[in-house]
Amino acid sequence: MNIDHISCTWKDGAACGDCENSNRLNCRWKASDLLLFLVSVLPSMLGLLAGTLLIGILQSTWWPTVAYIL
Repeated sequence: MNIDHISCTWKDGAACGDCENSNRLNCRWKASDLLLFLVSVLPSMLGLLAGTLLIGILQSTWWPTVAYIL
């Protein structure tokens, strides 16, 4: 197996210019990618947590909240 073709994540960034996957695969981590992920996922996660807390309060059952947090 040739490791050079698996991913260039840990290689020097200058090697990305001539990579055959440069336009098809996002293999280099960028802070903007993390920000986009967090902006798109956090509202749903916070809404689910709020709903789980509401169920816990209304039914006096806290295991769903603990299970969700874990």
